[in-house]
Amino acid sequence: MDQGVRLVAAVGDVLCDPYRYRRLVGKLNYLTNTRPDIVFLVSVVSPFMSTVTQTHWEARSPSDKRYTTGYYVFVGGNLVSSKSKKQGIVARSSAGSEYRAMAHVASEITWV
Repeated sequence: MDQGVRLVAAVGDVLCDPYRYRRLVGKLNYLTNTRPDIVFLVSVVSPFMSTVTQTHWEARSPSDKRYTTGYYVFVGGNLVSSKSKKQGIVARSSAGSEYRAMAHVASEITWV
């Protein structure tokens, strides 16, 4: 989902089966513990659990080919820091994206 998507409450036709939407958002929310790249998506779609419309169900945007990087920093088994961010540039390969992510993690660990 693109960061430019703006969903509004109660705009569009009410979804005939809101249970599917709520269940899907709940599963995605659970996955955010291990997949920091979907945190933004879940934060956009979760506020509309009470009044689900067809617009909310179909919320998607074209991919902009930018990688989303994320990391967790643990000290002694305790979570100290975490981050999920869509990169500002388009990497030519996944290796370039991974090097950028490692550089961010290295600076975060140095700070901690």
